[in-house]
Amino acid sequence: MERILGMLRRNATVGLAVAVVLLGAVGQAAPAPVYQGPPPPQQPGAPAAGQQPSAPPPGQPATQTPAIGGGAVPTTGPDQQYTVQPGDVLQIAVVGESEVSGSVTVSQDGSIMVPMVGRIPAGGATLPQLTDRVTQALKTYIRDPQVAITITQTATRQQFVYLLGQVVRPGAYQIGDGLTIAAVIAAAGGPTPSAALPRAFVLRKTQTIPVDLQQLLIDGNTQANMVIQPGDVIIVPEGRDRVVLMGAVVRPGPYIISPGDRLVDLLSAAGGMTQTAKINDVGVVRQAVPAPTSATKPTVTEVDLTKFYKSGDMTQNLELHSGDIVYVPDQGQHVVWNAFLNSLGSMGWLFLLVH
Repeated sequence: MERILGMLRRNATVGLAVAVVLLGAVGQAAPAPVYQGPPPPQQPGAPAAGQQPSAPPPGQPATQTPAIGGGAVPTTGPDQQYTVQPGDVLQIAVVGESEVSGSVTVSQDGSIMVPMVGRIPAGGATLPQLTDRVTQALKTYIRDPQVAITITQTATRQQFVYLLGQVVRPGAYQIGDGLTIAAVIAAAGGPTPSAALPRAFVLRKTQTIPVDLQQLLIDGNTQANMVIQPGDVIIVPEGRDRVVLMGAVVRPGPYIISPGDRLVDLLSAAGGMTQTAKINDVGVVRQAVPAPTSATKPTVTEVDLTKFYKSGDMTQNLELHSGDIVYVPDQGQHVVWNAFLNSLGSMGWLFLLVH
């Protein structure tokens, strides 16, 4: 014991490193979802931006705000050890060798530069593994090197999902392993009264996964509580029927429709078409299901409104369906509808559903 204390007194850096390593053995609870949307309104008596909050009144516990962003020193338990990643800042301490000790940053290729020995691979290694690598490399130059490595700052490696549509606080949410869609919606304040719960869905890379939030949140069917993955986009559409009007019209944008509304009714509500509108080549884009999937493709119905206005051809005055996108081109525009669908992609329906 006296020998160890003497060694720690000769090198304060090593003493600090050992203390941090010991403290790092304490496990850390998994974080709850952290809302990344607009900041809440300033409350009376709350500290202004950039100011430190005042101390709580005597007898009341202090509150903690969940940290957003990187920079925290990771803590690891016996079941899970932190692995070094590019951007992490490490403190290397070698007993009695101040010229080798110091702070290093893991480069983008996952290596660190250690004096005397050069670059050593560090990415993906645990702290014990990296300590052993550095120790073995230093043995060529130092007799029996005593090495301690700690992490002083981590790179930002947050994982997010995105919640859009009819929820109280739409936005980006930080997630942890095993988080479910119910937990994210709860963190967002729950759905709004106008949410179409049975028609919710999740966009995951090239997949569209239907999610019946009616069964989950109202009926209590836990089988509908799917586990979400980083990068998922959760869409909770509005219950009212909407269409989107685009192109050469006076007021383009989303419109709420009633059962039985037709194309000409929509154009009238939008203030009519412009003088340059190409009314003999209007397109109505329609999705076969409430949410687009990889197995279904939208269709385009070309409409010649000159036939309706001149001869009253009702086949050209289509009845609108919820989710339709109506596009009125300009006279000088030649629309290739397949190319139009490719350029529109799924973003048109996202705009329609979450507006």
